[in-house]
Amino acid sequence: MKLLPSILPAYKRFAIKACRDISFEFQKDGYEVIHRYSKHSFHITPGHKTPKTICLDDLGAESNIKHFGSECNVMAEVILSRYDLFISARLFMHKVREAMKSSGNNPMSGNVHVDMFVVDGKEEGKVGRSYHRKKKKAACAVELTDDGKVKRMYSIKIDNYSSRELKRLFNLHISEEACVTTDCWRGYRPIKKDYNIEQVESMGRINFKALHTMIHQVKSWLRTTCAWVSDSHIDKYFNEFCYRINRSQMKANIFNSLIRRMVDAEKFYHQDLICT
Repeated sequence: MKLLPSILPAYKRFAIKACRDISFEFQKDGYEVIHRYSKHSFHITPGHKTPKTICLDDLGAESNIKHFGSECNVMAEVILSRYDLFISARLFMHKVREAMKSSGNNPMSGNVHVDMFVVDGKEEGKVGRSYHRKKKKAACAVELTDDGKVKRMYSIKIDNYSSRELKRLFNLHISEEACVTTDCWRGYRPIKKDYNIEQVESMGRINFKALHTMIHQVKSWLRTTCAWVSDSHIDKYFNEFCYRINRSQMKANIFNSLIRRMVDAEKFYHQDLICT
């Protein structure tokens, strides 16, 4: 374990602390030690509060310690306190993300660009839209203003690149009156029966600049903010990103609106956090 901190990149390195030493700290400083390694164990920077990663060495070798006559299983209290913080924070954030989910009552009806992308980067030996890639697949739609600026964006996880999966995005977020522009992928052809779709040859990132900019932003946001996202929860993270983008012009009431949506949303339980 002592070799790992020197091998890992800086942002993944962790401290190693002997459990016996923490117990001895409790004997000297009392219950403040439990807070020191739980609710006070954070890296705090402007706008961010990141929990410190600690490797607890020789867990179970320590004995119960007394502080002025009060005996305590120090490591059990530390671990339980950190677990409670972890659960409460994740439950709250996913409750917020559930509230950020689009109601679908106001589909895009103007000039809309559609494309697909993968999350987690490139996969060796898998080129383009391969059906056998293990990466998470997603489809997104961006509505543009008359001068080509982003007005709204929606993104969803898809299982594959078939027309059936792509049509879910259209049904959820795009009006039949919208003027949709996309590339020449064959999966869009069956959807043309119900939607006004123009397919044009993709020229790298030249003819879909706003769309590709938003795809780059959501992928960068997932990598830097969340580091890794499971298949079970990726739609929740898309909800959050799109909600922030779509409400960026209505900052005066975004907080009150979100609180109301959280109150009206369905209950969210710990079991809903478990990835399948």
